[in-house]
Amino acid sequence: MRLLLLIAFVFISGSVAGQEIARNETDKYLKVKVKETTWEALAMPFKNALRFRCKMLDDRLYVEFRVTLHQAFRVDEGDEVYLLLDNDESVPVICVRGGVANYDYAPSASFWYGDYLYKITDEQKQKFLEHKVVGARVDVGGEYVTFDKVKEKNAIKFQKALTLVTQ
Repeated sequence: MRLLLLIAFVFISGSVAGQEIARNETDKYLKVKVKETTWEALAMPFKNALRFRCKMLDDRLYVEFRVTLHQAFRVDEGDEVYLLLDNDESVPVICVRGGVANYDYAPSASFWYGDYLYKITDEQKQKFLEHKVVGARVDVGGEYVTFDKVKEKNAIKFQKALTLVTQ
């Protein structure tokens, strides 16, 4: 019985422990301390995907979202991602580095994707650590793409990533 419980614990903890620091260094050109996590999935419905990684640049906290869609799009500076929390609060984070999506063609599937940087305030960080993200709505050039099903394990990875880069 103990062995079964130990195996279950290792399996459960391993399913959310994939988040780790991918970069922790001082940029030799800008002399800025850079700390960032690995990319992880936040929401991945059938056709679209939303991935994230958290990063600290000196004392500024950011989340970088990788948006993947099956249509051309852009994200402009000032556009927002609304993160819906498990207490029904919607928290907007503002894009500070936008751009036009890149096209990737493969015989089995083609898609558009882009990486966009959003500033996280201390107040927002606290909300994200206290409540899990259950959904996201991304502003892509004045239209919205909604990701309604954020799995709990992905929400936990988001919280862990915020903690990792701010330690």
